[in-house]
Amino acid sequence: MAKNRADAPVETPPRMSEVVGEIDTRSPFQSVRDAVSLFRQASFSKQQQQPRLSSPSSSQDATDVSEKETQLLLAEQEMDRVQLCLDTSVKAKARALSDLDSAQRKAFDLRAKLEATKHSKKSAILTKHTMNQRLEKLQSRSQETERARENYILATAGLLMARQKLAEIKQEFSISVEERLSELHRAEEAECATVVNSQKIRDMTHEISEMRDAAERLKSEAELRLEDLRRGCDPELRKDIDELEEISAENELLQEEIKLARELKEAKSAMREIFDEERSYKSLVGSHGGVGREAERTRQEAEEMRMQVDELRREAAGRRTVMGEAVKQLEIVGRAVESLTHDEPDKKIRISLKEYEELRGKHEESERMVQYKAKTVAVQLEEIKESRVEGEIMLEEKMKEMEEVEEAIDSALRNAEIAEEAHCIVDAELRKWKPQEL
Repeated sequence: MAKNRADAPVETPPRMSEVVGEIDTRSPFQSVRDAVSLFRQASFSKQQQQPRLSSPSSSQDATDVSEKETQLLLAEQEMDRVQLCLDTSVKAKARALSDLDSAQRKAFDLRAKLEATKHSKKSAILTKHTMNQRLEKLQSRSQETERARENYILATAGLLMARQKLAEIKQEFSISVEERLSELHRAEEAECATVVNSQKIRDMTHEISEMRDAAERLKSEAELRLEDLRRGCDPELRKDIDELEEISAENELLQEEIKLARELKEAKSAMREIFDEERSYKSLVGSHGGVGREAERTRQEAEEMRMQVDELRREAAGRRTVMGEAVKQLEIVGRAVESLTHDEPDKKIRISLKEYEELRGKHEESERMVQYKAKTVAVQLEEIKESRVEGEIMLEEKMKEMEEVEEAIDSALRNAEIAEEAHCIVDAELRKWKPQEL
């Protein structure tokens, strides 16, 4: 700025008539040098005009010059002071300008910072708004996730319960299989027992055949004796003897039929029990439907067995009555023979006491055998009835167990399907949410 002021054009000096030895101190002063040069020009112009003046005024001029010199000195001092003030003001102005520039730069920086702050504030507001929206979405998703998690937990719990039920069902099924195996083992033992019983039956049949041979021998002896008695007895007694022979023949036939029926019944019952057990075990291991069909067949066979047992019971009752009648007739014939021997001692019928006792013992022995056979048949019928009842009870229990197992399996499968569907739904929702969050 000082250079600009120094380079500025210097004002033209005023005329002598207007300014005489004065310094124009009017602002603005360009510089002290301009003021000094202006003062010198004024003094030089004054010296040039002095010769033209008259001599009487020289003394006055000298005084004026001294005054002017003093004024010049004062002016120089004032100019020095003004120069100092000007320098200080220039320095202050320079400092003020530098401060102003720095303040302007700071203001510009502050404006830029303010604009950046406003922009960042707007972006922060927008970010806050977007974050609030996203937070709301995340909250809604978190709620949905919580609901899905609860559903997943419930489905998992249902699946665990279904698995526990399946494990319990498997355990019950294994227990039932073990029971069936134990029953099969018992059936094998029963089969072995039937083999033993069949051996015993064969032994008994052998004994019965021996007894039959003995009875045949006794019968032949009795027939010979009866032939001897026929020759010497009356027609009524002969008729009674013929009836006795017929009754004894019928009795033997009945005994043979009873024995054959009993053997047939035992064999059928044993074979049916064995076949029933085998079919029931195979059907249990194979499938539940086979168990139902086998149970139905077993029921039908049980009904048939019941009918056969009833028929055998009726036949045994009829034969028992026939045997009772035959025994009564034998007693009547024995009493008639005794009466003939006591009433008519002069007749030719003679039977020793020993022979009579032997015949009577054989008769009693045959009666005991008949009663024993009847009792054994009745006991076997009761055993068959009890085994049939036990088989029906066991069959009903097993059917109930199988129905319960099927119901439990169906419910477990339904629960497992529901749990799997819920698990798939939860996985699908989670797969949908993961890309959106990313």
